[in-house]
Amino acid sequence: MGKKKNEYGIKSGHFWLHIAIHLITLTILLWDWNLWPVVIWVTLIYSRQIQLFCSTASEIVNDQKLWGLFLAYLVLSTPSSVIIGKMTQSWSEDMGISTGSKGLKNAGKWIGIMERLLIFTFIVINEFSAIGFLLAAKSVFRFGDLKDTSDHKKTEYIIIGTFMSFSIAIAIGLYYKLNLF
Repeated sequence: MGKKKNEYGIKSGHFWLHIAIHLITLTILLWDWNLWPVVIWVTLIYSRQIQLFCSTASEIVNDQKLWGLFLAYLVLSTPSSVIIGKMTQSWSEDMGISTGSKGLKNAGKWIGIMERLLIFTFIVINEFSAIGFLLAAKSVFRFGDLKDTSDHKKTEYIIIGTFMSFSIAIAIGLYYKLNLF
């Protein structure tokens, strides 16, 4: 275990097992969750991996692609929900729709966030067909709600919101794939 840890450093599973053993032992001995940063540093120093850890941390901090990924996921969450909410606000007010009036509170917002995060992830991992599957699955789940209603405004409202959500996620995903982040 020591040879593999020393040979591969932070990329070794043995390294992480070694770290975990020390973390668990120190955490049990100290039993104070406020001291976890101390536990981590003691573990890194004791395992003689502090220099490797610092260089890896430096690489992560300076990795623009990683920060772009973080920023994309961040923008696709609540900020996109706020934008879509503002863009569709006049229609929801016109129909008298209030947040969670018939369903779960904020469910539409959370569904939108999850679909945008999934779409972005599918684009990043080159699984474009999964986006079509997601759209089809959402259509199947919504079909019952929409086929029984004579309220065309509600149907149009849901479709517009879905297309806005998908469009934002696809645009940010393609922007990220083109290395513009």
